[in-house]
Amino acid sequence: MTLDPEKRVQELVRENEALNEQIKLLVQTEQRLYRSQNEIDAQLDRIRSLARFALQTEDGEPVPSILSRALEILWRKFALDWCGVIALDPESGFVVVGSPEEVEQHVGAIPADDAIRAWLLERGEPWFAGELDAAGQAPAERLAALLAPASAKTRPRGGQTQLACVPLRRVDDRQGGWLVTLSFQRRISALAEGALAEEHLPYLQLLANHVDHAIANALMTEDLRERSAELAHSLETLERTQADLVRSQKMEAVGRLAGGVAHDFNNLLTVILGYAGAVGSALPEGSPQHANVQRVIEAAKRAAGITSQLLALGRRQVLRREAFDLSEHTSRILELLRRLVGEDVLVEVVLDRSLPMVSADRAQFEQVLLNLVVNARDAMPSGGTMRIETRPATTLDAVRADTTFDPSRFAVVSVADTGVGMDAGTLTRIFEPFYTTKEQGKGTGLGLAVVYGAIKQGEGHVLVESEPGRGSRFTVLLPLASEAECETARPKTTAPPSTASAPGRTILVVEDEQAIRHVVQQLLRNAGYRVEEAEHGAAALAKLDSGITADLVLTDVMMPRMGGVQLAEELERRYPGMRVAFMSGYSEDLVAAGARSSRRAPFLSKPFTPDVLLRFVAEQFARDARR
Repeated sequence: MTLDPEKRVQELVRENEALNEQIKLLVQTEQRLYRSQNEIDAQLDRIRSLARFALQTEDGEPVPSILSRALEILWRKFALDWCGVIALDPESGFVVVGSPEEVEQHVGAIPADDAIRAWLLERGEPWFAGELDAAGQAPAERLAALLAPASAKTRPRGGQTQLACVPLRRVDDRQGGWLVTLSFQRRISALAEGALAEEHLPYLQLLANHVDHAIANALMTEDLRERSAELAHSLETLERTQADLVRSQKMEAVGRLAGGVAHDFNNLLTVILGYAGAVGSALPEGSPQHANVQRVIEAAKRAAGITSQLLALGRRQVLRREAFDLSEHTSRILELLRRLVGEDVLVEVVLDRSLPMVSADRAQFEQVLLNLVVNARDAMPSGGTMRIETRPATTLDAVRADTTFDPSRFAVVSVADTGVGMDAGTLTRIFEPFYTTKEQGKGTGLGLAVVYGAIKQGEGHVLVESEPGRGSRFTVLLPLASEAECETARPKTTAPPSTASAPGRTILVVEDEQAIRHVVQQLLRNAGYRVEEAEHGAAALAKLDSGITADLVLTDVMMPRMGGVQLAEELERRYPGMRVAFMSGYSEDLVAAGARSSRRAPFLSKPFTPDVLLRFVAEQFARDARR
C-alpha cells in the first residue's frame, strides 16, 4: 500500500511544527534562566557597592559627602531620572539637601502646600508607587512633578511615573528627611535591566540605614573632637574608644547586610536550581541544551558558595556539622592543594593519626584550610617552608586564646610559614572584612574574615602568632565530636530519592514567594504527591480549618502575617502530631533559637536541588514507617 505523498507531507509539516514549538520552549526557558542569572549578578554588584559604602566611611566624613556617595550608588545601579535627599523647610515647602552631580540641581526651597507636607510626614516606612499619573493631583503625584527635572517636562505623554520614598532619621542639621527616587516609564519597563521596582525597597532601606549610621557616626565623631579640645588629658582614651566603636559598627553592618540578603538571594537560587533541574531531567544527556542547563546549575551552585562566604562574615551561614577524622581529612585536602603551593615552597606535614573525631561543617573546614594555605603561600613570595600540623589542644593554646575553655575538648590544625610576617598593628585587623595587606587587585580581604566567622560559628577558636620577618602561625581549634556524633558518622549515600510514599500523600507548601511555591509544587506533583499551597502561616491555618487535610506541612520561616515558627507552634496546639518541616535560607540554629516548641522540626536549607527536596520529603514519611 503506497502512502499518499500529500498526507505524508502534511504529517512532516505537523512534526516540524511540534519540534519548532519544543525548541521555542527551550529557548524561552534558557532566556528566563539567563535573565535570572543577570539579576543575581546585578544584586551581587549592588551588595558589593553597599558593603564598600559601609566600610569606607571615614571618621568625621562630612554629611554632604556621605549623602553624595550614597546617591551615586543609586544613580549608577538603577535607571533613574532623578534621585536625592529632601527635608522639610520650616518656612516653605522642602529643600533638596543632596543629589548626584549628574542630575539637574534644585536651587533654594521648593514650595509645597500643607497637603504634600502632611503626606511626607506620614512616610514613616519605605514606600513605592509604580503607576503614578504624571499630571495627577494626589500628593505623591504632585511631589513627583515638583522634583522632576525640567528636561522631563518634554517627555512623551501617557508615561507612568515611579516614585520611591525611604525615611532617614537625620540629614544635615535637621532631625529627619527622605531618600527619594524618581523615574518615568517611557524607555524602560519594570523588567528592564536597571529598572527600580518595589522588590528593591529592602535594598533602599539598607542603604538608608547605612546613611543613618554614617551620619550618626560623623556627628558623634565631630562631638568627640570638640570635647577632646576641652579635655586634652583624655584625648588618647577617647580616640581609642572611637576607633573601637567604628570597627564594631563596620562589622555589625556587614553582618546585618549578610543576614538581610540571605533570604531573598537563596530564594532566587532555589528557583533557578529547581527549574534548571526540572528542565535538565527532561532533556537527553549529551544534547547541547542539556549541557547549557548543567552550566546554569553549576553557576547557581557557585553563587550559593559566594552567599555562604558572605554569611560567614556575619556568622549566619547554614552549618551541617558532622563527625570526621581531622588528620585523615586534612591529608585528603592537602593532596588537592599541593598544586596551589608552588615548587619553591617546601611543605612539611605532621599529622597525629590518634586524634579523636572532631565535630564541624566539612565544607566550611575545607574552605578554612584552603584560605590558610593560600594566605601562607602568598606570605612567601620568594619561597620558604610551610608546616601543616594536627595535634591535641594544649593548656598553652587556652592561655593564648581570648576566652576560657577546656583544651581537652578540642583538636588543633595549624598552618605556619616562614614568610614576611606581620606587625602588631596588622594583627589587630587581619580578621576584619575587606582588610588586606596585599597589592591592589591581588586580594579581597575576605579570606581570613571567612576563616574567623566560620570557626567562631562552629564553636571553635582561631589563634595567630606573627612577627615581621619571622613568619606567621595560624592555629585553629575544633571541638571534639560527641559519642552520638561518632556513632552516626558514616559515608553518605547518593541514592535517588524514593517516591514510594507519594501516592495518597498530601503536602501543604507554605511560602510567601510565589516563584518558590510554584517550583516546589511542580516538583512534588511530578513525583506523585498531592499539593496544597498557602502564602503565609495564617492562610495555611485557614485552609486546614476549612477541612483540607495534609500529611506534611512544608513551611518557610520568614513570612508576613505569620511566620513558619509561629505556624509550627499553632499547629502543635491545634493539630497535635501533624508533621511539620522548615525550609529557609537562614541557619538552622537561628530558626531553632526562635522556636519555643519542644518539638524540633526537620530542616531543609535553601537553596536546594530537586533531588534534595524529594529525598527530604520522602525521609519525613519514612520516619513513620521506621517507627
